[in-house]
Amino acid sequence: MISRRRFVKHTATLSAGITAFPLVFIQRSRAAWTRKTVIHRNVDNLRVVGFADPGMTKGVEPKASWFRQDELVKQKAVCENRY
Repeated sequence: MISRRRFVKHTATLSAGITAFPLVFIQRSRAAWTRKTVIHRNVDNLRVVGFADPGMTKGVEPKASWFRQDELVKQKAVCENRY
């Protein structure tokens, strides 16, 4: 038969172990794979910047595919503002 004191002691030990488990087995940072990620096949990753310029797009679709995003770009406006 298990005593109350022994039950509380084992429960506290188990809780501490469950709490410390993620600290012992730390996962690699998700930023580690970003160097290998290709943002767009035709654009160098060093040139990718997040910005919004309504003069360079035909509309806003937050969940558009790569193909659809390319369709929404005003090519002339982007090429004029290249550098």
